[in-house]
Amino acid sequence: VIPQGDADEKRGRFAILSLAARGQRNADRPWAAPFPGLLTEGIDDPRSYIFRGIVADCCRAVDVALS
Repeated sequence: VIPQGDADEKRGRFAILSLAARGQRNADRPWAAPFPGLLTEGIDDPRSYIFRGIVADCCRAVDVALS
């Protein structure tokens, strides 16, 4: 757990929706993806391009937040 000062206490008053699109938050240091080149994986085929799934995850997160 990373200390957040009083942020945890302040956030406790709100509902939080956090999205880890296709594992992007699974990093061992700030801003490092767990797999090199993850955003370019499958870029040559629109049906398998990883960013297509990331966009779908974000749209679904907005849908959940608005429901």
